[in-house]
Amino acid sequence: MAGFQGEKLRKARLYRGLTLTELAEETGVSKQALSKYEKNQNEPTPSNLFALARSLNFPISYFKIPSECFVQGDGTYFRSRTNTAKKKRVAQTVRTEFIASVYQVIAKYISFPELDLPDIGRDSDCYDESDHDFYEYVAQKIRTYWDIPNGPIEDLRYVVESHGVLVSCSAVDADSIDAFSSCLQLKDGERANVVFVIVIAAGTQSICRARFDMAHELAHIVLHPWSTEEQETISSEIFRLRERQANAVASSLLMPKEEFIADLDIDPTNLAYYLELKKRWGVSVSAALYRARELNVLTTNQYQYLMRQVSSKGWRRNEPGDEYYMPSGTLLQESVRMLLKHNIISKSEFMDELAESGIGMKPEEVEKLLGLPRGILEVAQESADATKLIQFKLR
Repeated sequence: MAGFQGEKLRKARLYRGLTLTELAEETGVSKQALSKYEKNQNEPTPSNLFALARSLNFPISYFKIPSECFVQGDGTYFRSRTNTAKKKRVAQTVRTEFIASVYQVIAKYISFPELDLPDIGRDSDCYDESDHDFYEYVAQKIRTYWDIPNGPIEDLRYVVESHGVLVSCSAVDADSIDAFSSCLQLKDGERANVVFVIVIAAGTQSICRARFDMAHELAHIVLHPWSTEEQETISSEIFRLRERQANAVASSLLMPKEEFIADLDIDPTNLAYYLELKKRWGVSVSAALYRARELNVLTTNQYQYLMRQVSSKGWRRNEPGDEYYMPSGTLLQESVRMLLKHNIISKSEFMDELAESGIGMKPEEVEKLLGLPRGILEVAQESADATKLIQFKLR
């Protein structure tokens, strides 16, 4: 086993959303000492290492095994950059790096779909929110390139993953982080490849909202630059423009113009009818109303009147028919199930291989990371049987 890995401590701390000061308060280890540990300028004493492992809930071995796979974040798009605490964003970014590392281990056994994205061939920053034709073009380009019929998309997650983009979930506060997407450079020896990961908040938002978030993040992946420096330095104006662009493409992708207009024309000013459209198209009532206004099926006055009804009914947050989004059957989830079901690798072997690759987490942590059912990776511990040590006296 190698010596203490300072970078592993930093990643574990960021993953837990802690500052150096907060970790120092939790463990009793000084902030200065923690800083030196993370920079590999010093190694923690056994008692300090135990305190760090206990506080961060990582096995001690995690801090001593270097990562076999190099993961570099090329950038992350968050829906609410200005409203979300930076440490929460950083924690979720590190989360995607852990997901990518697990993906690399699984990829030794499983062939995943290759990344296959359409080339838009245009600089999206040249278009503002009024350029509706551009966003219709981008949405149609995605549908044509991926051979998606011009109707409701039954399972957007499946479509996205079938073209090499990973989808995962996170138990984050949907008011804080609805969804985000990351571009990661993965290197394993001489091999290198790019992986995009879309992470959706699970258990706190409706399926319709999650589908729109997924389409929104896909739009970022197709439309926008993926440089860390680019995203850290872009102005608030460009950031807001890119968010509006992603919304416009998501709306056009989920509700293609001609087909959606044909459905809208049946009864466009009846709010109850939009509940039927919700069932058919898998979009929220609010999203359908906005699209109807955008397509000029509704006038501004009609749209505003219907949205006031939505507000008065309390549908801004919860609409009739809403169900919480809980992803199942993702590529990573099914890959783990396949490996275990077909005895390609046992639970303990899988966890050992993750540890040897530098991803030494507890089983429940990997389950959370991939959105797996609790206990699926838990290895049953054989308990000592005291009855083998005793016997009845013969009389």
